[in-house]
Amino acid sequence: MNCIVLDSDVVSSFVIVKRIDILISLFSKQLILLDFVRDELMRGPKYYHNIKKHIDNGEIIEKNISTSTDQDVLKEYSEITSDYLSVGKGEAIGMAYCYVHDCILASNNFKDIRKYCYEHKIQMLTVSRILYKAYNNNIINHESGVMVYDSMIQKGIKLPYISFNELINKLPLELKKEDF
Repeated sequence: MNCIVLDSDVVSSFVIVKRIDILISLFSKQLILLDFVRDELMRGPKYYHNIKKHIDNGEIIEKNISTSTDQDVLKEYSEITSDYLSVGKGEAIGMAYCYVHDCILASNNFKDIRKYCYEHKIQMLTVSRILYKAYNNNIINHESGVMVYDSMIQKGIKLPYISFNELINKLPLELKKEDF
């Protein structure tokens, strides 16, 4: 599987319910945290602190974008931020990095990123898709899936389904409809 570029909303969704282990179990050493996103996480209540040990032991790769080594990414980032005004800096750098390096974008902001990702054939990974994959790969069972999903909703995370049961029943049908 390709590298997976994390947006702050996905990371914080798992950190806030103390289940970053789900991301690590599924995608260890494939997860990339870009410096723009790291900076966003550092503004939150200990989000970055809660993933730092996973960076230190190599399960999450922290990557700094620089003008000397990432000119193509920064050029694409500039185009995205001028064309898609509702997209945040973390999402924009994530989309640019994924486009240039052929990675998967993990973001919950489906509405703002869908058009660009569709046009540039960037695969998207949301919290719902991650939980579904964890359930199908027996990383979480039904009971813990319900607990994680309900906890996320209680913490104010906006998710597309009213329950974990609805997610596991409806998401597979929606995934079949997608072009990528």
